[in-house]
Amino acid sequence: RKSRKLKEAPYLTDMIEKFNQRTYWVASLVLKCTDITLRVNLIKYFIHIAIKAKELNNFYLLFSITTALGLQPLYRLKEDWSTIGSTLTDKLDKLKELNNPASNYKNYRKVYTSSIGKAMIPHLAITTKDCFQLEEIETFDEITGNVNFSKFVKQYTILSEFLQCQQANAILKYDQ
Repeated sequence: RKSRKLKEAPYLTDMIEKFNQRTYWVASLVLKCTDITLRVNLIKYFIHIAIKAKELNNFYLLFSITTALGLQPLYRLKEDWSTIGSTLTDKLDKLKELNNPASNYKNYRKVYTSSIGKAMIPHLAITTKDCFQLEEIETFDEITGNVNFSKFVKQYTILSEFLQCQQANAILKYDQ
């Protein structure tokens, strides 16, 4: 079955695999540390990377890191999380709100929409989900036989917004 997915959608399959690899790499890196100080520093480091990813509108990386830091094995490190401090954990919680599927990712969609036209790496899974949901809508009205143009307008909107991410001519400043 995997080879069929790879054959039919190799780039999409690759993006999903890269997302999962990065997510589990972050979690594994933290969990491999036996020294609590090093583990806490790694968690802080990844939170800072997630904050920077948000500033750069790199939602693909942001979701990967917040997903990793929300995995159960990391979440159970109560002593580590208590050492991190509320300021940083509050920032992480705000970032995790973007990754919250409640109300069809309402928080992410709001930030995504406000970032259109800027340099951005969107979270491909949500765009893909939207496209698949639209595909389930009938192209023709069964009763009247008329073409369902609203389906195509929605598809155009989703894909044109997504493609604008590739066409942004923004200059990114990198703080050293």
